[in-house]
Amino acid sequence: MSALNNREEYIKKSLEGAQKARIEMDNISAEGQKVINEARIESEAVLKETREIRDKIISEARQQAEQEAKNIFKKAEEQIEQEKRSAMLELKSEIANLAITVAQKIVRRELSSDKDQSDLIQETLKGIDLKLSVNDK
Repeated sequence: MSALNNREEYIKKSLEGAQKARIEMDNISAEGQKVINEARIESEAVLKETREIRDKIISEARQQAEQEAKNIFKKAEEQIEQEKRSAMLELKSEIANLAITVAQKIVRRELSSDKDQSDLIQETLKGIDLKLSVNDK
């Protein structure tokens, strides 16, 4: 009987050991699942943060590009305005020079009749038209 008791004791201890091993495996499996879940949560948080950083970088780049475009447009408008002012000053100067030329011609010439005066004015206006058309080109 002693051998049978020993055998029974051995089987009982083996079953207890197997039960402990199963419990330990369940604990290890639960811990593994917990680690996997934590890793998943952490990776989702990292992905979310990465997306937010990406969106912020894109938004900042877009804003910077829009601001640069506005600056370029503003500078172009200012340059156009400056060129218009310069052209107007040049045109005023040309008109003043032409007026002086007309006045000089009138003063130099002795006009004896209204027809002579009218002919001189017509001749000068043709010269002005010719000069303006040359400057336009």
